[in-house]
Amino acid sequence: MKFTYLLYLVIVRTVIEIISTPDDIWAWGELVVFCLAAWWARKKESKDDN
Repeated sequence: MKFTYLLYLVIVRTVIEIISTPDDIWAWGELVVFCLAAWWARKKESKDDN
């Protein structure tokens, strides 16, 4: 659970970075990777609950 919250904080930080420099392709790539990691972590946690 802590891992998912940490990923959400990183996603928020990355979104703030994208807002300040929208042409930074590296930040967009990080956002995609962190969103996929958060999705995977939530999927894994929900599977563990069942």
